[in-house]
Amino acid sequence: GVARGWADGIVRDSDWMNLCRRQTIIAPTLRVVAQFWTLRV
Repeated sequence: GVARGWADGIVRDSDWMNLCRRQTIIAPTLRVVAQFWTLRV
């Protein structure tokens, strides 16, 4: 019940943190790729 809901909340938070961390890596990479692509085309 409560413990399981709390554990699920932690798992969800950690997934969210991983997603945010991934975004901080992916976003600048996409920006660089987009700039490179527009220069190429």
